[in-house]
Amino acid sequence: MDSRKSIRSLAESIHSLLGLKTHLTCSWADSVCNIIKSLPSEEQPDDQKNDKEDVDIDLGTTISNIKDELAALNANIYQLNIQRRQVLNDFLDMKG
Repeated sequence: MDSRKSIRSLAESIHSLLGLKTHLTCSWADSVCNIIKSLPSEEQPDDQKNDKEDVDIDLGTTISNIKDELAALNANIYQLNIQRRQVLNDFLDMKG
């Protein structure tokens, strides 16, 4: 149960950070991906699995959404780094 709370907390943290995209780096996004991948999966007895099937589906959807958002952020950061390098190169060329 604690891991579900931490996953929801992680989702909320990521959503709150989405407004601060300028401060995110590839290494930050990779770190969050690694944290999500390293979360332990809890095996439960069959009777508990049936009772919590809906919660597991919601949790799986939430994790999938977070992974999709992280992939989009990584792609965005990559593109911004390419643009930054190009602008820096142009600046250095003009500077001489």
